[in-house]
Amino acid sequence: MITSILFYKGKYVNKVPFKDSFKHVDKNKASIKYVEAIKEVIQMAKYEVIEGFHDLEDDKDYFVGDRFPKPANKRLSKSD
Repeated sequence: MITSILFYKGKYVNKVPFKDSFKHVDKNKASIKYVEAIKEVIQMAKYEVIEGFHDLEDDKDYFVGDRFPKPANKRLSKSD
């Protein structure tokens, strides 16, 4: 079946692809460009920590160089 080796963007009309595995996508097909773009967006959704801090919401320490995920609804301080 051809669709088993291709990325099908119609599958993501009502959901996001960020947690799916794309191991089935053939690296020799143009569909791999969709997968690469999704992976790039995932990386952009994380910030690099430039000064250590303690996340009060998650009760977790972050250190310089760590990657910090910041969902759109995440509060960074009590004044947000």
